[in-house]
Amino acid sequence: MAPFIDSLIEMKKQQDEWLDKFVEVALEAHRRLHEYLPANWPRNNLKNISAVLQEEGIPLAYVPRAETVRALLDAVDYESRMRVLANHRLSIVDDCRVAIGESALHPSVADLKSLINEAQAILATGYFAGAHCLAVNLCDTIVRRTMEPNSKYKKIVDTIEESGFEDELFSVALAFRPVPSFYKFYKFGVETPPVQLSRHRTAHEISPEHTSEHNSIVAVMLATSLALAVSDWRKWLDDTDEEEGLPEP
Repeated sequence: MAPFIDSLIEMKKQQDEWLDKFVEVALEAHRRLHEYLPANWPRNNLKNISAVLQEEGIPLAYVPRAETVRALLDAVDYESRMRVLANHRLSIVDDCRVAIGESALHPSVADLKSLINEAQAILATGYFAGAHCLAVNLCDTIVRRTMEPNSKYKKIVDTIEESGFEDELFSVALAFRPVPSFYKFYKFGVETPPVQLSRHRTAHEISPEHTSEHNSIVAVMLATSLALAVSDWRKWLDDTDEEEGLPEP
């Protein structure tokens, strides 16, 4: 009987050790996740984040402020989130202006800064179609500058979906999550056009319905977010290249 009891005690000890290790790993993963979350994100209850970023194509990295991100995540569906965007339009414009104004954009996108500011200003005045169209073209230009020349849209989307980033570039990865939705393909005249912000619909089937207030807000947010993300990414690459070029100590 004693050996059996000893065996049970040993099994219990091993289980406790395994549980302690599991908890330690889980807590470390939780700590690292929060450490690398975008600075503008709330630090608790990030439900719906994947759906909002990827399925609905709403950018949340870099902008807007945490209170607006929280309101978007707490909204019950896409239509509710669009109302949140409309209700916060002017504060979102302010967030985008501040984010761009405080950032020294990388030379690869620095020449677009005045156009991004112009899209933000147009959005603030309520000329939604103008802000929408300018921002959509900015998004397309920024993304294409990160790709091989003459890349087809499918390759652009595949490259983004397959891309991996270092921990330090978590915000960059998140900034690119809405891009596949932005480039989502549909057959003109055959399939129902996407409701979400669409580069293809803007270029080929523009309408007052699509250049709505909320889509213009999404477009300006996305242009702002991508410019900041590309700047962080390019600066990181430049710093990495410089470090690798240093002589051995």
